[in-house]
Amino acid sequence: MVHPGDAARGYATGATAHCARLRAHLVSLAPHPPSCRSTGTPLEENATVIHGSEPSQTAKRATSSELLELANEALNVSAERQTAPSLQPSDIMIKCKRVSLRISRVGQEVILFLRDLAKKMYGGNVSWRDPRIAFIIEILGHFDKIICVLTGRAKIPPYAIRIRSNGIVNEFGGQKFITTGKLFRLLICRHVVVSSETKLLDIGCSCGRLAYALYDDLGVGGYTGFDIDNKSLEWASENRYFADRGFEFHKADVYSDIYNPNSQVQASDYTFPMSDSRFDVVVMYSVATHLLEEELRRYLQEIYRMLKPEGRVIFSVFFKTTNDSGTFLDNTVQLGKSFVYSLDSPRKAVAFEEITVRELLDATGFDNVSVEIGTWRSGGINGFDQDFVVARKPYRQGGLPSDRACSENQQEP
Repeated sequence: MVHPGDAARGYATGATAHCARLRAHLVSLAPHPPSCRSTGTPLEENATVIHGSEPSQTAKRATSSELLELANEALNVSAERQTAPSLQPSDIMIKCKRVSLRISRVGQEVILFLRDLAKKMYGGNVSWRDPRIAFIIEILGHFDKIICVLTGRAKIPPYAIRIRSNGIVNEFGGQKFITTGKLFRLLICRHVVVSSETKLLDIGCSCGRLAYALYDDLGVGGYTGFDIDNKSLEWASENRYFADRGFEFHKADVYSDIYNPNSQVQASDYTFPMSDSRFDVVVMYSVATHLLEEELRRYLQEIYRMLKPEGRVIFSVFFKTTNDSGTFLDNTVQLGKSFVYSLDSPRKAVAFEEITVRELLDATGFDNVSVEIGTWRSGGINGFDQDFVVARKPYRQGGLPSDRACSENQQEP
């Protein structure tokens, strides 16, 4: 077992290294050293620098000096933690957490400012996909790593990977990655007895958030993840922490205009390369919210095929109701039995009426359907920004027609 004091000093050592890298990076961007600039200038005032200037280079100069000062502070404090043998382990841990909280608070202010700055510079919303803000992502990645190292989250994916599925603002510091994973774990454990014998399939696994949360619950080879994003899968597949447990990550070669534009396979035609009746539980978080009706039908058929009898499917949806005022669903457009946020990009956000989801489940053969309303709408209870559905594959001698129809020519990856 690692001694708490050794762990704390390890965190401090790692943070010092990342602070030093961050400082070197910022020095290369800064227009002049922080000792030569006036003090007390609010970060927001730097936004005026960009007016009428070349965007990316000016934005670098507008933010780098302020960030450099914060990096210097972090470097000094983490170095102190590393070289302070007189401190008790508990004191080291407390001070590491205190420093990380301060960095996180300032970092959140920085990230909101940078996001608004990028909007002013480029017009409209910006995302991690925009190459013009790559330098912002790189700077914030250094700060994020410092926070994660100081708070014992060093094993989670880097910031540049996490934001690919969770957003620039929400993922800073790693707390949302941890919290959402724990919430999802608790939801699963309310409906399924998870043990070292459990075989779980995670469709839409991204970079392994649920794998991280269930690491100590599942046995060797107990987790299999599918996703369409190559970058997230590469990180998860090459991560030694997951490999030691025998967790598997596979590419779902399904068309996506964002993540997988070169695929010719539509979700409504996709067959998962997994054998029949292999898994005890199949989960999908924020997947059905990007599928139209026939695509969701196909996924449910495939899930039914891959589940063992008495297995459970747990997946998130947006339920369209008569009380959507104040939510994005208030402005959706009906497309068949799906409700989409944008006809130009219909899979950006998709909702269904509850009766439609129940009909799809019933037609596939599932029973014991239950729903949990998310806290994103008034009256929600499950702590998520989406609603959830749980259903069972009953034991039926000979299976169902849909069960047999999808089982031909399946091969293991």
